Amino acid sequence: MNILIISTPRAPTLNVGSNGLGRHVYDFIIKFVEKKDKVTVISHPGSVFDPDMNIHRYNFTDERTYVQDVINVIRKEKYDVIIDNTHYKILSQVCGGEFPILNFIHDEECPYMPPNTLLGNTKQQKRYVNGKVYKTGIIFKNYPLFPINKREKYFSFCGKLEKRKGYDIALEAAKRAGVDLIFAGPDVDRKAHILPKWIGEVIDRDEFFKFVGSSKALYYPSRSDAGGMGIWEAAALGTPTLTTIQSGAECNVIHEKTGYVAQTFQDLIDYTSLISESQPDPEEVRENAKQIWDLDTNFEKIYNLIERLSNGERW
Repeated sequence: MNILIISTPRAPTLNVGSNGLGRHVYDFIIKFVEKKDKVTVISHPGSVFDPDMNIHRYNFTDERTYVQDVINVIRKEKYDVIIDNTHYKILSQVCGGEFPILNFIHDEECPYMPPNTLLGNTKQQKRYVNGKVYKTGIIFKNYPLFPINKREKYFSFCGKLEKRKGYDIALEAAKRAGVDLIFAGPDVDRKAHILPKWIGEVIDRDEFFKFVGSSKALYYPSRSDAGGMGIWEAAALGTPTLTTIQSGAECNVIHEKTGYVAQTFQDLIDYTSLISESQPDPEEVRENAKQIWDLDTNFEKIYNLIERLSNGERW
């Protein structure tokens, strides 16, 4: 098949770094390449791909003009399906129904209601009533399991330091529970100076594995961002996640199996203390998550859908 993937114009598409959507797109590109499909990618100029992936690549000229960039690429040839990660209705209008479009929906930021199939967070099923949500995930075999004897005493927060990510919630919960918390990620809100320990953005894959995999748990108390990439990655490393019901992040944690979903702020403190005293079995955390969010398994269902759409089947 001939696949066009429109990645996010706001950040590079990489297999590392703080942009979870970019990392998710990267994994999907890997899976399509494995299928021997022709893959064309439009991505941020700073994106980096393995040369062995053998893809056709175009860069967005500028974030302000990326719609025209997309139009220019679409006019070059016919695609069997387009996977859109931009969250903008204009792209559906541009295609005019000529190509089937799949949308990545991971959080509450999508400003319109796509009429088609969605890939991503299952909490969105209630909102996007005209579409179906297919579970995605990560390639678990790419992540090493960190056993209990490799765990240290600190908790981790890995993501952009901004209010929607809930870094301040994690900070206060850790303080009240009396545990050590180390932050990693870009200082978007310029608040790193108030944190007990901040190590900057972790952009090396092995360093990320060690940072999250050695921690007792990952804090993910998001207010609106619910992508789940970091949650899945933590689980693959055997690390449980502490999240809340404030956003769709709760859909990516199996309560008491891959982490804890706090109904209240006091719950978050109590669960922190629980993990501090008794580390969940890393192998069980990983296996429980793998059964639901292993992309090697879920991709086959998505690929079957794409094949049917490319053969003219309606949504």
